[in-house]
Amino acid sequence: SLTHSLTHTHTNTHAHTHSLTHARTHAHNHTHTHTNTHTQVNVVVGPVVGLVTSHTVVIVLEVDAEAPVSCVFVETLTGGERRQLKLLPANRPFPYLFEDLTPDRHYLIRFEGVENADTRFGGFT
Repeated sequence: SLTHSLTHTHTNTHAHTHSLTHARTHAHNHTHTHTNTHTQVNVVVGPVVGLVTSHTVVIVLEVDAEAPVSCVFVETLTGGERRQLKLLPANRPFPYLFEDLTPDRHYLIRFEGVENADTRFGGFT
């Protein structure tokens, strides 16, 4: 699973002296700790090309652990690329909906954020 922890410490100190000259002291301390433990995520079902109309498509994917996964969609004639990044749940089919497609064009589908992306791709017209 994907684990995030964030520690944030913020300290402000202001000292003002008012006279002919103005002195100001400003101390600012930030501490950030970001831990990202990433378990290997694999596609277990899909991609399944669901309902296709002349202007829309539904692509279903299932992964074995909750993870952010991008579905990348490429129109082969122009090379135009679109992507959707979604937080997919573990072991449940998840739909990506792409709209405003150009009719009678061929599209390729690939994924980013999964270990077995090189064997999990597809296409449709």
